[in-house]
Parts: sequence; structure tokens; C-alpha cells
Amino acid sequence: MIAKKRLDDDLGLNDLMEDFFGLNIRGLKSIFFLFVRPRVYMRAAVRADWAGRYTPSLRLWVSLMAVLYFFQFFWAGETSGTVLLLEQQFADRGDVLPAGTSAADLAKAAANWQFTLQPFFAFGFMFIAATLWRGWGQATGFTLRERLLFAVAVPSLVVSLPTVLLFGLVSAANYVTYGIYFILSVFAMNWLTAYRSLPRAMPMRGRAWRSGATALVIGIAMSFANILAQSIATLIVLGGG
Repeated sequence: MIAKKRLDDDLGLNDLMEDFFGLNIRGLKSIFFLFVRPRVYMRAAVRADWAGRYTPSLRLWVSLMAVLYFFQFFWAGETSGTVLLLEQQFADRGDVLPAGTSAADLAKAAANWQFTLQPFFAFGFMFIAATLWRGWGQATGFTLRERLLFAVAVPSLVVSLPTVLLFGLVSAANYVTYGIYFILSVFAMNWLTAYRSLPRAMPMRGRAWRSGATALVIGIAMSFANILAQSIATLIVLGGG
């Protein structure tokens, strides 16, 4: 007797991961190579099909950002450093609060709005930065520049995931200090990834400054996204949105 084939016989864990985060086993392999052998991954970026082995860097970046900002909503607890810092900022500014609301209410709402808007602004500024940045030491077209810059930023996003969870435990008094360490660690990871991605034939000094400049470009893009998201979130809550 022939067993009846189940409807989901062809579905596996690989498909479930794709459903959740747009990542599959190939995506995890791509992230692994960006940590261990980033130059190999970057060489595949020149190929239209990524050599048939790797997940495109933009897809990796977007998937990781979705996970990162999902966890960032945990920052917005009433006693988290993020909300307490925003609450203090509202108090210092002396804004006229909408009727029936407190500074704590506004801070919580502003944090939620910021974490909702920031991923979209981050993608936009990163896309613009990748379009403009040409410090790869070789001729690069529009698509390749996008692929390379987003690829450099992937490992730092992975490292950021556990770090982000700790933000919820940081007091308002230590929030800025912790934030500075966080920014420096992200910059260092982006510098290291860029340095190890550039051609070996390039002089060490050339690789060093180009990597530093690339990390700085990513940092500026993400900072602009953060500032714009926070500014618009503030305007929304003060306007009663």
C-alpha cells in the first residue's frame, strides 16, 4: 500500500525561518562568511546571482533590522533608560503637554513612534550613503555599491542584537555612556569588516583609511536616521498624534 503524501512533506525548518525573518540556511551561511571570510562574500557580490551561493546583502540587512527593532520595543518600558531619558528631555524643554497626558506618557509614546519610524529612515539614509560612497578602491556601479555597503553593515547588526537587549537594563544616568560604547563597538565592527573585505593587493594604509571612512559613512547615515526619527516622533506626540 502506498502511503498518502502529506501536503507539507516538502516544508522544513528552512522554510519556517524564511517565513519569520526572510532568512534561510543560505542566509545564515552568508552571515557566517561575512564574519569569517568577508572578502569571499564581497567577490560574489559582483555576480548577478551572488555565485548561486549567498543571500543578497540588502535582504540580510533588512531581515536583521526587523529583528533588531522588534527587540527595541522592549526598551520602551516605563522604567527603561530610553523612556526615562525622553521624559527628562520633555521636562527640560518645558513643552506644553497635550491635555490629559504626562511627560511619562509622552515619552513612552515617543519611544514607540521612534522605533517604528527608524528602520525606514535607516534604510533610506543607508541607500543614499551607498549610492554616494565610492571608496572601494575600484570602479563600482550603482548596484554593486549598494550591495557592498549593506554587506559591511551586516556583522555589526548581528553583534548589536544582544547589546540592544541590555539597553532595557541600563538606567537613565548611564544611558548616554552605554550608548557611546555601543556606537564605538558598532564602528569598530564596521571598520573591521570593511578592512577584511577590501582586496589584499591594496596597501595596508589604503585599506585602513578606506575602512575607517566606510564605517564613518555608515555611522553618519544611521545617526541621521536616529535624529530624524526622534524628531518626528516628538512632533507627533506633542501634536497629540
